[in-house]
Amino acid sequence: MGETCVLRTRRGDGIAGMALVNRLTTVLFDICFAPFVRAPGWLSLITFSVLTAAAGLLVYKYTSNQTAITRTKDRIKANILAIKLFRDDLGVIASSLARVCWHATAMLRFAALPLIIMIVPFVLVMAQLGLRYQWRPLLPSETVVLTAQLADAGSGSVDDARLETSGAVVVDAGPLRIPSEGRVMWRLRGADLGDHRLRVRIGEEVVGKSLVVGDGYDR
Repeated sequence: MGETCVLRTRRGDGIAGMALVNRLTTVLFDICFAPFVRAPGWLSLITFSVLTAAAGLLVYKYTSNQTAITRTKDRIKANILAIKLFRDDLGVIASSLARVCWHATAMLRFAALPLIIMIVPFVLVMAQLGLRYQWRPLLPSETVVLTAQLADAGSGSVDDARLETSGAVVVDAGPLRIPSEGRVMWRLRGADLGDHRLRVRIGEEVVGKSLVVGDGYDR
């Protein structure tokens, strides 16, 4: 049996906003990643690593104080040179080492602004890469358990939960209802390759989830 994927019906405004950002980012990466789905993993990994590194270098170049960075690098080199020239003078060595440490701290301060600018988009990029390299899609004939967790376990809505699928996703078993925990489970099997949409319907409320079946680097 495959792993369990959980679908929850409770969603706050902040979570809904983050879900919208994730959906938009996922659509963008689906377009960019489409040529690499059937290609060797190393090709796509190298391509996206190079593009990400180039983007980071450009952000660092145009958002950091390059003049101050160059000046600080020169001071670090000067103090290292002083250590080499006056290697027998402990006082000069100690003071030069202290200045090297101080200027190295300044270099960290100069990197703070580029880091703040890059952290959000880079986290989104890493999450998207994780969808494709850390996790693989469901293989044809593999099974997975879909769990719908209701926000109100004692509402009695468990009996009304229904799962709607396309013909490409087969319900092998279920639904298994656990009213005391507000949980409903189905065991599913992907029959055809592709991105299939699942819908759990409880009365008038419908919550969707994507189930990807594939043998490449699909998300």
